[in-house]
Amino acid sequence: MRRQLAIHPLLFGLFAVLALYSANVKEVSPAQVLAPAGVGLGCIAILLFVAWLIYRNMMKAGLAVSLLVVLCFSYGHVVNLIAKSPGAGYNFFTPISGWAGFLLLVWMAVGAVGVCLLFLYRPRKHLGRLTTVLNVIGAGLVITSTITIGVNEIRGSSGNPGTAEGTDIKLSAPQTLPDIYYIILDRYASAGTLKELGFDNSEFINYLTSKGFYVAEDSRDNYLSTEHSLASSLNMEYLDDLAQQVGDTCTDVKPLYAMLQDYKVWRLLKSAGYEFIHFGSWWEPTRENKYADININYSGSLPEFSNLLLRTTAIDPIGRMADLWGDPRTIQYERVKYEFGRLSQIPETKGPTFVFAHFLTPHPDYVFESNGDFLSLQEKAAKGSAEALYLDQMVATNNMVESCIDHLLAESAVPPIIILQSDEGPYPDFIDTFNWTQSQGDDLNLRVKSGILNAYYFPGVDSSVFYPSITPVNSFRLLFNLYFGTNLELLPDKYYYWYPRLPYKFIDVTDFLKPG
Repeated sequence: MRRQLAIHPLLFGLFAVLALYSANVKEVSPAQVLAPAGVGLGCIAILLFVAWLIYRNMMKAGLAVSLLVVLCFSYGHVVNLIAKSPGAGYNFFTPISGWAGFLLLVWMAVGAVGVCLLFLYRPRKHLGRLTTVLNVIGAGLVITSTITIGVNEIRGSSGNPGTAEGTDIKLSAPQTLPDIYYIILDRYASAGTLKELGFDNSEFINYLTSKGFYVAEDSRDNYLSTEHSLASSLNMEYLDDLAQQVGDTCTDVKPLYAMLQDYKVWRLLKSAGYEFIHFGSWWEPTRENKYADININYSGSLPEFSNLLLRTTAIDPIGRMADLWGDPRTIQYERVKYEFGRLSQIPETKGPTFVFAHFLTPHPDYVFESNGDFLSLQEKAAKGSAEALYLDQMVATNNMVESCIDHLLAESAVPPIIILQSDEGPYPDFIDTFNWTQSQGDDLNLRVKSGILNAYYFPGVDSSVFYPSITPVNSFRLLFNLYFGTNLELLPDKYYYWYPRLPYKFIDVTDFLKPG
């Protein structure tokens, strides 16, 4: 019998990585794929060698390893398919309880039986043919995924957008430089939005005003998503120029993500003598900033793509049960608490600092009880509605913010500047279901998603410089005018969304959301 080289386990493993990358090619850079692909292929190669030592037959070893690879990488997708949540993302499945745990046992049983049967199987001629067929199928899957990735890259590619490096804004720095904090509480709703949902947030708002904050009660996000909103606020401009540069048919969001790394605000403050400190989230575009002098993030998490790939496999629940790595929900809970604690210590840093801090709270996944304790999955299920979970996490967030602000104000030798802001409103997620052509100005979904918390602590400045409907695009324009001698025009406060799957084709919804 002619021996065949069984490379299909490696091809199937590579396909699993490329298929996930293909589904996220518009958001994930190739560099983020190299490490998990290398680790995965290395593990499969070791497993293939061990199987060869056991079977003493490369074709049988290849079949056994391919079976395990297919079972491993299909588990998470099957769980999500059964749960009817194929895009679960950070709200992935519960891997060690209920039917998901039962499915894991079934997968393990199928793998064990298949491996044992192959051990007992006596090789015949058709085993070589099967190996050839599997090699061809694996190669075809890899080639197809590669072509798909290439086509998507070409279609979405529009060249590199211009960076903030060329800005001609000149600052006249004050003699004493205050620390500047830009704190983003992701999906934190405005008090008006919360009131519509039946929740009174006046205690927290009163706390802020008692500390000297101006709370813009009618503020809304300029764009109804994180990447658009932060790209706009950190560069102090609307995204029309970017849309014109890349084209409104471009589907690649990486130009937006680039604006979250290299933006005007940090460059201007760096030129004035500030140290740039970046507090990251689990979301890849803000996980770290390559331009920051210091990156602060909780060390217990993988990059987002690697973490997502791991969570699609049967290795993830097995690893959690064996306590080989942390549960993502626990890591998120610990990350938020850790980073609020580190943020409180910034006044101890010598020299003026500019701090960008992105907290994915009260954004889901919901991991906080209202008293700040960890919310177990059982307790989460008992809460019932997303609204109840959101409000509990928001109350916990309020308490952490208050403690942090107390420290910042009490420990800073020079009164700091603080912008406490949300990038977008809370649920609902209605990107593909909202009917813009029939929307009315009183549509609850639109108001809920656009209403944000927006509060300013600008020491030594009269509150008359603010107005209730100021939006994030004007936050740093106002700051630079008041403290750094610029004369930047405040832009009209406008609100945009975009056509589904076309992130640069904007829809002006200002008329729907005008105050009064």
